[in-house]
Amino acid sequence: LDDQQSNEYQHKPIDMDGTMQQINAHLVLDDIDPFERSLLEAFLERVDFLGYIAELPTCLMVNKVLPLRKDALVEMGEEGVSFKVQQKIGKGTYGTIYCATEEPSGKKVALKQERPANLWEYYICLELRSRIENPDILPGFMPIDYAIIGNNASIFVYPYSRYGNILDVCNLVNGATNRNMDEFIAMILSAQILSIVDHLHSCQIIHADIKPDNFLLMGPIEMNTKIPCVQLIDFGVSIDMKLFPEDAKFKKVSGP
Repeated sequence: LDDQQSNEYQHKPIDMDGTMQQINAHLVLDDIDPFERSLLEAFLERVDFLGYIAELPTCLMVNKVLPLRKDALVEMGEEGVSFKVQQKIGKGTYGTIYCATEEPSGKKVALKQERPANLWEYYICLELRSRIENPDILPGFMPIDYAIIGNNASIFVYPYSRYGNILDVCNLVNGATNRNMDEFIAMILSAQILSIVDHLHSCQIIHADIKPDNFLLMGPIEMNTKIPCVQLIDFGVSIDMKLFPEDAKFKKVSGP
């Protein structure tokens, strides 16, 4: 019990007047930076995002998140769910990805660990699932099934793709056949990508880092289905246009 108490998430005091002053100071600028960390933190404070996720049964909040490593067991507190880390499968600008097995189900999942904690990506993923009204398109967006939020880091649990991203698939096809992907398959994937981005923009969210690496192939490519086989991931630099003035224009480009 003492160990659990010593690892409780440490909430910093919030001065809502100061938060609003900071937001307003940014929004009156001619050149608004939608990626400015202090602005995003202020947005989250305004909606009490930490208070909201503290009540979610799928979110565990702790003081210190331990680094992931092979064979580590990641436990989700009272949920009775844990994840056995298998291996590192990728490293990007904003985090490291691991493959893991969910226990007791045995299902394969992906774990993404980021330092510091990426609360903004968690916010965007939750907002997407509340704003998108078409259930058929939802598999086209990365869900965060479980989250561990710490003062030092975060871990997101989301579906594992056995096929990899679209760039991986194209390179694999080219390497095996010495030809580009079949034009008909490319048309199906392009149509699905356009539909995903269209639905994203319709709920006033901009991904801001669209590239082949950020679309996973989640299953076999099929015709005549409303459910996409590709899934858009990595929402860490996304822009929620509902938080900005209607006429807001941005000149900044997302980057490390």
